[in-house]
Amino acid sequence: MNLVNIIISFTVVFVFAELIKLNSFFQNLLYNPFIATIIALITLLPVIFLFIWASKQNQEQKAAVKAIAIFAVGVVFMQWLAPTVGWYGGPATYAPAIMQGLIYGISVMGFAALLLLAYRSLTKKNYFRGLLCYFLILLFIILATIVGDKFAIERGIMTFQNGYTIFTDVLYAIILVVFPPLIHKILRR
Repeated sequence: MNLVNIIISFTVVFVFAELIKLNSFFQNLLYNPFIATIIALITLLPVIFLFIWASKQNQEQKAAVKAIAIFAVGVVFMQWLAPTVGWYGGPATYAPAIMQGLIYGISVMGFAALLLLAYRSLTKKNYFRGLLCYFLILLFIILATIVGDKFAIERGIMTFQNGYTIFTDVLYAIILVVFPPLIHKILRR
C-alpha cells in the first residue's frame, strides 16, 4: 500500500461528500440499502489503506495515523449528530444521517491528515516558524469557513438551526485544525 492509493481513495470519498451536498439523485440512491452498503465500503477503503500503510511505518508515522483515527471517530459522530439534532438543514443534508456522518466524516479525516502532515513538515526544522505558518493556515480556514457558509446559506444549499451559527461552524473548523496536532503530541509521549 502506498500513499498514492491513500490519496486517490480519500479523493473519491471527497467526491462522494460533494455529491451528497449537491446532487439529489445521489442522495436518494443512499436510501437503497444495497447501494448504501457499497458506498460505505468504498468510503472505508482509505481508512483501511491508511492503517495498512501505517503498519509498515516507524513509530512517528504510526502515532500520526492513530491521532487521525481518534480524531476521525469524533468527526464522524459530529457529522452524523448535526443533521440528526437539526443543527444543519437544507438540501445538503437530505441523505441518510448515518451515511452523511460516514462520508463527510471520512472526507474530513482526509483533510485532517493533510493538515497534520503540513504541521509536522512545517515544525520539523524550525518549530516556531512552523507554528506561525500553521497559524496562517488556520486563519485561511477560518476565512474560508465564513465565506463558504455564507455562500451555502445564501444559495439555499444549507441552513443552520437550533443555535448552530456561522460562529459555531468557525469554532468547529478551529477544532478540525488544532486537534490532530494536539492528539499527535499526546500520543508521541
